Amino acid sequence: MIQERYSRRTPLLCCIFYLTGIYFCFSQNKNNIDSLETALKVAVADTQKIKCLRELGFLYQDSEPSKGLEYASQGVTLAEEAGHIHWEARCLNIMGVNYERLGNYTKAIQAHFKALDIYLRLKDEKGKSVSYNNLGQVYSYQGEYAKAINSHIKALEIRDKIGEKDLISVSLTNIGVTYYLMQDFTKALQSFQ
Repeated sequence: MIQERYSRRTPLLCCIFYLTGIYFCFSQNKNNIDSLETALKVAVADTQKIKCLRELGFLYQDSEPSKGLEYASQGVTLAEEAGHIHWEARCLNIMGVNYERLGNYTKAIQAHFKALDIYLRLKDEKGKSVSYNNLGQVYSYQGEYAKAINSHIKALEIRDKIGEKDLISVSLTNIGVTYYLMQDFTKALQSFQ
């Protein structure tokens, strides 16, 4: 089983990801946002604008998700108009995360499924794993733990198949946390080991 193969490294990787997450939360400073907003104003190519909008949506997701949603939504619209389907999916995932942070789980799920549909058509394995992971997170917040586990396992299987070791540990952690929330401490512990 995939979980058993990676279980020995999970506690260390969990700590690393936790500390990395804290670092990125604090690095979300005004200078980065100001720089991206300036770059957005002077960007000529659609792709440059879309990348700026997506990144701004990402940077605002924890501090001001309504603003993050606005930027990500603009990115989706511009990507659709320009025919940049891959960037449309990336912006949809950021929209979904911002909807989740705002507590609008229905719209979060819709955005993640739209992104997943695009990644399926593009046969983008990494993109599919991100969408499944995001869906798992939303289902977990809703208390739909069986759906959350199913989504996280799909993400884990894809990540194992493509050799994304860092993301494998994220999936194992998410599975463990979900089992913990279900009060299935044995399975939670197995995922964390």
